[in-house]
Formats: sequence, structure tokens, C-alpha cells
Amino acid sequence: MLFPNQTNPYGTLFGGDALRLMDMAAFVAASRHVRQPVVTAERIDFRVPVRHGQLAGVISRVVGNG
Repeated sequence: MLFPNQTNPYGTLFGGDALRLMDMAAFVAASRHVRQPVVTAERIDFRVPVRHGQLAGVISRVVGNG
């Protein structure tokens, strides 16, 4: 659930908060896959805003290894 303290003046999720959530999920998936230190995405595209009161889920998967 997106709460008011996570939103900017436009009522949408702060980009930094979105990146933090995505980075944590990506780290878990990647580190379980390779069992060694990892770094995450080179590029992230925000396609739609997440607005105050909406539910947002973060799902990660490994799509490449190299």
C-alpha cells in the first residue's frame, strides 16, 4: 500500500523509493541465483505512476547471467 509519506507533491510514489524496493527484490533474486556478490540493473524505465492508496507489488526474476 502506498502511504502519503512515500508520495511527492503530485501524489505519486517517489522515484527513489521505487528504486529502493526494486533494488532489494533484484538483489534477492540475483544473489540466490549466482550465490556470489551481484550488482543490479543498468537501466530502469518507469512506465506508469503509482498513486497514493494503490497497492504495488515488486516481483523479480533473473533473465540473464552475464
